Amino acid sequence: MGIPRQSPRTSSGPEHGSYVDLTKFEVQEKHILENLSSLNLSNLTGEGVSDSRCKTKIICTLGPVSRDVPKLEEMLRAGMNIARFNFSHGTHEYHQETLDALRHACTNTGIRCGVLLDTKGPEIRTGMLAGGGPVLLEKDSEITLTTDYEVKGDAKLVAVSYASLAKDVAPGSQILCADGSITFTVISCDVKAGTVQVRCE
Repeated sequence: MGIPRQSPRTSSGPEHGSYVDLTKFEVQEKHILENLSSLNLSNLTGEGVSDSRCKTKIICTLGPVSRDVPKLEEMLRAGMNIARFNFSHGTHEYHQETLDALRHACTNTGIRCGVLLDTKGPEIRTGMLAGGGPVLLEKDSEITLTTDYEVKGDAKLVAVSYASLAKDVAPGSQILCADGSITFTVISCDVKAGTVQVRCE
């Protein structure tokens, strides 16, 4: 355990210096490992556990099948420490109802639970592509983004689910796609047609 693996000295006389018996450290290390392997971790979940004892948290994303009080009580008893609310889906009213249900479940079980709000907002989706295959985007190529979500897209035209896109951007604005891995620069906007001309950077 951090001690150099060298032959121990066999004398403590002044001519030899004091020695360290490495076998004692090896025995102690083995003893510690045996104690760790025999630990009963089954009591580290449930309502009888102090928060200070659990350093690892279990985060559960709540959805349509996991937002009623009985199900939330079941999840709390199973070890859920943090409930995640995904604001990419649902309304604020929907999430408030889920939060109220979680509070009732915590009260009923006596188990505390943290709340994690993922507030990045609704995702802006691209529409279907003609043929269903991928599209190759080349640097400096120009593409038209349309808010007509029924349009089947291709390498020159892509539908988006953001209805007011042409109103909310202006020439020079940047539009990031795929978590920022693709960048478009706005060239022009046609609010009446609901289209935005962009250049692929």
